[in-house]
Amino acid sequence: VGYWAVVGTMSGWGDYAKMTLDGDWHVAENVKLTTSDQFKFRADGNWDVERGAEVGSDGVIIVDGEETAVVQGGKNFSVAEDGFYSVYINKAATKAKVVKTADLPVESTPDQPCDWAIWAQSPDWEQIDMVTTTVPDLFVAKGVVLDSYKSFLVKPAADWSTKYGCGAINYIQSNKYIKASQNGGDITVEAAGTYDIYFDN
Repeated sequence: VGYWAVVGTMSGWGDYAKMTLDGDWHVAENVKLTTSDQFKFRADGNWDVERGAEVGSDGVIIVDGEETAVVQGGKNFSVAEDGFYSVYINKAATKAKVVKTADLPVESTPDQPCDWAIWAQSPDWEQIDMVTTTVPDLFVAKGVVLDSYKSFLVKPAADWSTKYGCGAINYIQSNKYIKASQNGGDITVEAAGTYDIYFDN
């Protein structure tokens, strides 16, 4: 065997995560697995040598942290919880295990109304409502047309009780983050154009 890889529904049963030898185990780290995924182990990018669960039907739950027997032509594995895992198969290709290392990031529903807005000087201090993204507390105003060196602020959509600018640094470059501060100075862009403006609350 030249190398082992985790294969499964996540990659259309091609190599999903190539493994490296670490002592008596081949391991792939930070492998994203959900409860709807099924996977097994394959050597050298083909199906001549592959390993799956010894007993059960496809979708056998592999218990976090427990060594499990694997056999040639075995059944597909699944995990009981979504997350990132270190996935192992031993050198003899007789045992496998998974160890959960992190939860998946929480996602929110994108493009939903939220409580934040852009207050833009261009063309004439217009309020542009922001919407949600897939990242909690990260909001976006899409397609904002800004003239060069014209200002904007981020504020609650309903009032001016809180507004965010950029303190003493009021210039923001495209595709760069800048730290916002409450009651900070107006923010400007150098080049006129259409922008998606993100605000991380």
